[in-house]
Amino acid sequence: MSAEKPAGEMTFLHHLEELRWAILKSVLAILGGMILCFVVSTPILNFLIEPTRLESLGIELQSFKPAGMFTIRINVSLVVGFALALPFILFQLWHFVSPGLMENEKKYVPLVIFFSCILFLLGAAFAFYLLIPVMVGFFIEIYIPGVKAIWDIGYYIGLVNKMVLIMGIVFQMPMIVGFLTWIRVLTYEFLRNSWRYALVIIFIAAAIITPTGDPYTQTLVAIPLVILFFISLGVSWLIGRGREKKSEDHKEDDGEDDDPTDAPSLEQPISPDTPTISRGHMQYMGPEDDEFIYDYENEYEEMESAPPPAEDSGDQGEDDSGDSESALKSEEEKSKDPPAEGKELKENDKEDDGETSSDLPN
Repeated sequence: MSAEKPAGEMTFLHHLEELRWAILKSVLAILGGMILCFVVSTPILNFLIEPTRLESLGIELQSFKPAGMFTIRINVSLVVGFALALPFILFQLWHFVSPGLMENEKKYVPLVIFFSCILFLLGAAFAFYLLIPVMVGFFIEIYIPGVKAIWDIGYYIGLVNKMVLIMGIVFQMPMIVGFLTWIRVLTYEFLRNSWRYALVIIFIAAAIITPTGDPYTQTLVAIPLVILFFISLGVSWLIGRGREKKSEDHKEDDGEDDDPTDAPSLEQPISPDTPTISRGHMQYMGPEDDEFIYDYENEYEEMESAPPPAEDSGDQGEDDSGDSESALKSEEEKSKDPPAEGKELKENDKEDDGETSSDLPN
């Protein structure tokens, strides 16, 4: 039988099941918001086309397709329904990743959800109240006299939806940078050293986002992005600073545990861990109780009863010392003079050489 898994531990299939339910609940929330917005789509559309109703612009909106207004209502309901369901979607995301978070990390999740919604609303408001009027005014200015501005309402609503969604997502830059810093993908030092490259990328992105292509609108889009970048830089610095403080606190705690003042000094006597018995309380054990006690009294009696040493022991000692001295002298003489046997061998070799030389014929 397989051992049961401890409480709180989930397998890969369980995680997939949780993810499936989180996605399903998020989709249902978007559909619910979409249905609600479709019911009240008429006031929403009147609010979205408000920038084109100025008499000075002279814009006339028309629908050139039979099912054009139905498609417009569906698109508007989808975008607004997603905006209404965004807090619930973020909550489902937090619910999915919360088992892998620490207790001190879970307390920041409500703040993350709150600020994400606020930033999305700020981006949408910036797009609708600043970008859309500027873009509409730019489009009208390039018209030549005598040409009437008759726009397709589907194109205009699609442009508004696109700009609102893009700016709402772009305004999430501080949250995205903070998350990447938290998982150690980005660092404050990297962002600080590459801010020049970031500005170039921001202006390129602003040129891609704006459909007009004029420098005025691009600059208008790039300014909040630059501000958001430096806000993201501050968020990254705060996260890195908090991480450094935690590491310093851990080091201080480890230093207190290893404080050398807690160790006993050499001047103070170290008390042993095992109990000791004073000499006055020790009991004597006789030879019959301990076999390792040596009997010194019997040895002393044996030494007294032993016969005295012989008288010529001193003479023998003197003779032995004399013999040793004479042996040392003889060895020194041998080392100085070559051995006699070696001399005799050399003389015999010379005589043999002389005999052999006499035997040779003249």
